[in-house]
Amino acid sequence: MQSSSETTTANPTRELAAIVFSDIAGYTALMGRDERAAIRALAGHRDLVRSLVPRFNGRMIGDIGDGALASFHSALDAVHYARAMQAALSGDGTPQVRIGIHVGDVLFSESGVMGDGVNVASRIHALAPPGGICISERVYDDVRNQPEIRVRDLGQKTLKNVARPIRVYMLDDAGGFLPRRWELGNGRSVFAVGFAAVALSILAIGAYAYRDAIRSALAPRLVEAGKPTVAVLPFANLSGSKDDEYFSDGVSDEVRGDLTKIAGLQVTARTSSYAFKGQNEDVRKIARLLSVRNLLEGSVRRSTDRVRIEVELIDATSGFSLWSETYDREMADVFAIQSDIAQGVANKLRVTLLPGEKARVESKPTDNLEAYNLYLRGLYYLTLSVGSGTGGGAQRAIDSFSAAIAKDPNFAAAYVERANAYGLAGFFTLPQRESVPKVKADVERALALNDTIGQAHAILAFIVYCLYQWDWPAAEREFQVALKLNPDDPTIHFYYGFYLSALGRFDDSLRERLRARELDPQNPIWVASTGDTFFNARHYDQALQCWQQQIAMAPNLSYPLFARGWTLLKLRGDRAAFVRDEEKAVAMADTPTNQSALAYAYTLAGRSDEARRILRQKFEEAQKRQYVDPGYFALTYFALGDKDRAFELLDQAYQDRSALMALLNLPYNDPMRSDPRYTALVKKVGLPP
Repeated sequence: MQSSSETTTANPTRELAAIVFSDIAGYTALMGRDERAAIRALAGHRDLVRSLVPRFNGRMIGDIGDGALASFHSALDAVHYARAMQAALSGDGTPQVRIGIHVGDVLFSESGVMGDGVNVASRIHALAPPGGICISERVYDDVRNQPEIRVRDLGQKTLKNVARPIRVYMLDDAGGFLPRRWELGNGRSVFAVGFAAVALSILAIGAYAYRDAIRSALAPRLVEAGKPTVAVLPFANLSGSKDDEYFSDGVSDEVRGDLTKIAGLQVTARTSSYAFKGQNEDVRKIARLLSVRNLLEGSVRRSTDRVRIEVELIDATSGFSLWSETYDREMADVFAIQSDIAQGVANKLRVTLLPGEKARVESKPTDNLEAYNLYLRGLYYLTLSVGSGTGGGAQRAIDSFSAAIAKDPNFAAAYVERANAYGLAGFFTLPQRESVPKVKADVERALALNDTIGQAHAILAFIVYCLYQWDWPAAEREFQVALKLNPDDPTIHFYYGFYLSALGRFDDSLRERLRARELDPQNPIWVASTGDTFFNARHYDQALQCWQQQIAMAPNLSYPLFARGWTLLKLRGDRAAFVRDEEKAVAMADTPTNQSALAYAYTLAGRSDEARRILRQKFEEAQKRQYVDPGYFALTYFALGDKDRAFELLDQAYQDRSALMALLNLPYNDPMRSDPRYTALVKKVGLPP
């Protein structure tokens, strides 16, 4: 067997690896019945392998007939990859595969790949039924402590060309990358003080997972498999002052934005690319984690009236530079430089720009350099504000965008981003009744200037129609426009997924959230949305794993601690752990979301005095200084026995047009749900019963 070009090497190398062998069940018979169908199945299998392998930190090492070999450094990664594959192929009529996994010694050379790992994996896969996964005892020893992995012992097996018997296990629910279809039942679930998810980068609150939704979510990636892939890493700031970092970040963002206008390219989302800012990681590792082949790196140095931008396009597979260029020009040429870089990348990756795409890439957002500089500064403050988890800095962003608009009243992008900043302020420091009319005015002005800005349509759909006006049909229409204009924007898919969850369309919501995670694989917010899915369906053990994963990805975020506390309470009845995690979350981010969860935790733990102290200090007294959404604290009053006060706060939140009202119909507030005042409130918001 000839190995793929990704693994060929001049000198043989030996390593210990987890080897996964998969082949199409009944392929020979299918070829006899329908040759074209067999060829399509084979191509689909190989596309799926190549799509999934990088996501689980593996590599494709070759094909054998209708089978495929992949290697992983971790047995657990290999098992997760195999389960994801089976989940993707679980739809009716889809040709199924059998999978075998073994950890063993493997020799890679120019002539192929061989060794114990390959031999055993290629033999034990035949013991699996179609749609099944068999693993060797060595793999089982590495994954046996994972609670979501359940197996059946098939006993000792004598395998052809393997000297000794091998104990083999078969995974139960092999396609269980997510659980089986969950019964929606009577709608009962846990209250998660779930309003947190809106406030922290508008984290999604929950959805119900369906295995066939995984297959649908993967389909777009498979269709796009032929596109060149590229990630734009944040350009280094080589200017004299660290204060110029906003400018270097802004230039790299603008280049990335220009690349997204080219249909023939697949561009990684900003959040994932920025996960590697300031890190000296190997380009191959970065590319593998981002599921791309090409990386664009760069640096920016600017003075008063000149700018020097250096860029390099790297093929991460080989590590070689495909193209590099240095632009040393007047500051007034910065827009032309950004356009030239985007077109240079497309040219080197052999992507032809359509006339309309070329025009969009070459268009200037503004002719006013002062306005553009203020706009980039506003983007920097807005990013810091979102990252803080507290909304701090939103006003500085608003001020910068306002100054940019004063310099150029026709600067459409500045209106869009100021609308974003007002929307963020509405979750932390301003009531919706004050912030959203400003959002609406800015978005409508931006669309009057340029109605092809997908993000503007998404903000109108989400913040104005969904969270404020509760005009569900209007929100649906605007979301469809936004997705048509920007189908690869993960934030739009995420917003749409939230909307679908609010309406109880959980399977559709999951597809959108998975698409967001696929487009932006290093963004921990999308991990949180998966955790919420498990949590709201009472699959607390799976939810717990998601929070642990998010904590590992983003240890400075308070949300996974907040959510883990709730999960441990429901999974084990561990009130002490609930209090402990909520205390940690508050220490990291002193937000109404976290404080309200801690107050409720103290109430359940019998520490009512401490709960009342939070209500007094963080709500009653805090309201005198700034706006605090009263809906956050309703549940604690309810739990303390003051039900009238709880519904007084919910009614006040309704009068304030609080974003929390959009969440009423999701399964958070079990303790209050039986009260007829709660049912009446749901009806007033226009949500389905």
